[in-house]
Amino acid sequence: MPDAPLSFFLLDNYLRDRQRSHGFTRRIFDFDHSYGEFGDRFATSNPGNPEEMTAYRFDFLRAMADDTDLELLREPLPGF
Repeated sequence: MPDAPLSFFLLDNYLRDRQRSHGFTRRIFDFDHSYGEFGDRFATSNPGNPEEMTAYRFDFLRAMADDTDLELLREPLPGF
């Protein structure tokens, strides 16, 4: 199976109201709304349209990969 790069926002280092780099200061990057039964493992910035922007805890992504027989080849690379 070929490798496929994925891009996503992680909640592991997200802190509400923390100062962020320019470009990530917009409200669309405020992942303050947990979603469904996932608790703090899955959040959205817009509860009225949860698919607009989402973020996950890394352990949740790892569990989803395990459940679908996908393999994470390396730890996430840090972004902004």
